[in-house]
Amino acid sequence: MKPPSLLLAPLLLIVAVADGASADRRPWIDSSFVLFWRAPVRAHPGVPLDFQFSVYEADNQPLAWSLSHAPAGMTISSEGEVSWTPSFSDTGIRDMGVRATRADGVFRERSFRLTTGTRDFLFVSPEGSDEADGSIDHPLRTLEKAMRSISGSDGKTILAREGVYRETYVWETAGIKAPFGFVHFPESDYLEIRSYPGERAVLDCGPGGGGLGAFGASHVVFSNLVVRNASRGENAGILLGGDSGVAFKVEVHDSHWASANNCTGFKIQGGTGNLIDRSVGHDNRDTANDHWNNTNFLVYNDGDPGIIHVLNSVSWGSNTGFKIKHAGPKKLILHNNRSSGDAIGFGVGSRLSSIRHCVAEENGGGIVLGIADPNSFTNDSVLAEHNTVIDPTGWGIQIQHSYFTGGSLLKRNLVAGRRKASGTSEGDHRLFGAWIYDPKASTYPLILDSNLYFAPGEENIIRLGNDDPNFSWTRWRSATPHDAHSIFAAPVFLDSVDGRWIPSSSSAARFPDGTYAGAFAPMNTAANGPRPPPSPATWRSLPASTPVRILTPGGRILWTGTVGEWQSRPGQARIFAPARIVWSDPVSGMRTSWILSL
Repeated sequence: MKPPSLLLAPLLLIVAVADGASADRRPWIDSSFVLFWRAPVRAHPGVPLDFQFSVYEADNQPLAWSLSHAPAGMTISSEGEVSWTPSFSDTGIRDMGVRATRADGVFRERSFRLTTGTRDFLFVSPEGSDEADGSIDHPLRTLEKAMRSISGSDGKTILAREGVYRETYVWETAGIKAPFGFVHFPESDYLEIRSYPGERAVLDCGPGGGGLGAFGASHVVFSNLVVRNASRGENAGILLGGDSGVAFKVEVHDSHWASANNCTGFKIQGGTGNLIDRSVGHDNRDTANDHWNNTNFLVYNDGDPGIIHVLNSVSWGSNTGFKIKHAGPKKLILHNNRSSGDAIGFGVGSRLSSIRHCVAEENGGGIVLGIADPNSFTNDSVLAEHNTVIDPTGWGIQIQHSYFTGGSLLKRNLVAGRRKASGTSEGDHRLFGAWIYDPKASTYPLILDSNLYFAPGEENIIRLGNDDPNFSWTRWRSATPHDAHSIFAAPVFLDSVDGRWIPSSSSAARFPDGTYAGAFAPMNTAANGPRPPPSPATWRSLPASTPVRILTPGGRILWTGTVGEWQSRPGQARIFAPARIVWSDPVSGMRTSWILSL
């Protein structure tokens, strides 16, 4: 009998629903609704105020936003985006408030003071001069000059105009101190470095140079920037190295140095309360090897207790997308993130951390609970809930040997692939595996339930320990207490040209009790946003007979044929505009789409 396919349903209106289980997620998540500290505290006359609040709502419930005591003309969108262009008549101080409210009436709010004027701004432009005063009409030339102009803990906003800034930073070596290193800016007067609203500033790091870093400094914000070509070992394109640092809408790519020195795009190390939100990391890696020390997002959980959030962010083109390097007393919350094509999507290896509403697609391993350097904090438990893992070539979700034997919770995940498990060895493709070298694996506490699994066949899809370890779905359900309410079925995704893994209204991923499996986040989150471009290796790996259409972003068909025909077509690289690749697997019927820049 032909195995069922990952069927596709007609496009339907989908409304995100809250998890009806309302389970207590402690000890992994202390607060399910957080409005973060960053607020618009400065505005410059004539410059658009381009600001968006950061919020964490554990179930992705829609929020209503409102401002109190806002000046005339200021608005806030349904996504917490504040828009306003002040004039000189608005100069002065205004006490304001913001509130985010869920449908059930629960809200979070903050008060802040907005100062409109010219004093607390520095402007930078590729056409500027470092002999200038840094005003809007007389900008500085380099970002470093602007950063070294900061005096004490007097916070500023540095606005970088459109263009490329080629600067080499070798801070905190050979006696060269970092700008604002170990300065504790107040929350109400934080330091921000960002692109001028509506423009794109790019830091191109010089040879042997690192990127932008907050070395031991508190309340430093990097936003709306691009950082590329960092090449200094044990550094990063963006470093949050103090308390309450923020990277918001930042792209870091093509950081390259030896993996032995932890090549990465974003790095959080030291301090607590740090946040990465709506950011992109790609192609940050040692080009000489494929070690999992190459990452796009790297977090150190050691040091003092606290919480780190990485939200709504996207990774591709590295060996590990999101990774904990050192386990410790901090809790890392990974939420609404996506890894596409990284060798390992997520490496979560520190106790009491959580990964929820994340998407891992076409990775070697989707979610690996482990790979952090082993210590006393790599035991205990983690939470993996409402994640979607699509078409892994190795493990879908894996708990590595000796990690987390203290009762982890893995529920409401969706793990589906096109590949049939073809062997019984430890390295073969599996949907789930745990402690594969350990004969005592079946004795460890583990809550595994309400998941959806799918592959073209049910044989050898799960491995537990090394004692009779290879389970078919039928034997797994009969021989173990796990997955009592889970199912093995095709998930049935919508045929969405945006590449979102959203189950149809009739999908088996929607359980009868109103709960669901997978990262069914609202449409506006990064986890369900457009997919990044695939690498050439991913493209070449598709069967030559795969039917394909090339479309413009607006949906106009540029070309129709097969992968083989496209690859052999003379001049195929002459399509320069961004194009969308929509393809269907001829065996499973699973269809998806990519955005390409050819």
